[in-house]
Amino acid sequence: MLNAEIHLCKHEQLQILYDLLRQPAQVLACIAWPRYGQVGAFTVADQKVWDITILPNFNIDQSGNRKLIGLKVIGKPGAWTKYFLNKSEYYRHTGIITKRTVQKLFSIGKQNAGAARILILLTFQIKPGFCDCLIGKTLMAIAYGADRVAIAHQDRQLRRQLADDFATDLKVVQEAGWQLELETGPDWLTDNNGNKRPIGFWAELLNARWRFNLPPEAEERLTPNKTTAINLTKKPHQPLTGTVIREARKAKGWSRAFLAATMGKSVSWVDAVETGHRNVSQKDVPKLIDKLEIHKASWQQ
Repeated sequence: MLNAEIHLCKHEQLQILYDLLRQPAQVLACIAWPRYGQVGAFTVADQKVWDITILPNFNIDQSGNRKLIGLKVIGKPGAWTKYFLNKSEYYRHTGIITKRTVQKLFSIGKQNAGAARILILLTFQIKPGFCDCLIGKTLMAIAYGADRVAIAHQDRQLRRQLADDFATDLKVVQEAGWQLELETGPDWLTDNNGNKRPIGFWAELLNARWRFNLPPEAEERLTPNKTTAINLTKKPHQPLTGTVIREARKAKGWSRAFLAATMGKSVSWVDAVETGHRNVSQKDVPKLIDKLEIHKASWQQ
């Protein structure tokens, strides 16, 4: 058997890239949206998810042949997004897809298609500053389809397969920067020791509640920075430092999740505060000092 290497010139490589770039523009959206808040019900069929414009750059060689030497790609959401816009130009459902999430979405293979669907759901579902929860049944219906989840009730092998896929896909979601915790559900759902699932695991999986928190970089972009007026007649106190907060939390034996729940914040808020990426607002300082029992001498100089 003769093996031959194929060497492509730059023009041929760019032509292949051009064809690949056009593929997202072929993906169509079909949306049946029920009435939700101020947004009325609507149906969208066969509209492009992405509008991709590719501007090729050609060069004419000495023989008069036109060769492709470069590409400029312009991408923007399709016309379907107008249904999610306010008259004031702000999105009713706002989401930021972080660089880390994009990288993960592009690297996901067919075996993790469920993780890709969950990531897209979270981008538009989870609000900044809130610890939103989703039940296992909802997540699995999004990831694998409501029909397959329903069939699994009568198919033991399918139940095992979906449970395995779900565990793997949640790890992929975490790798994309999302923080998730099991709010209500059995300990085996978070056990990574590969222990055998108990009898009745399917019902426990469907009824479990998972708490999702935005990636820190997304929450920083979505949460407006609030400025606080300073009384110039008084010397302002030094803000609580992240180190002081972290040490006080650890001294009490609290997890980040427990502190977040105590403060009514998200875990990503605690992360941002403890790492110094976010200052504690004046209204939250007294509550934080009281909960963590922080002495003023440890943070005011």
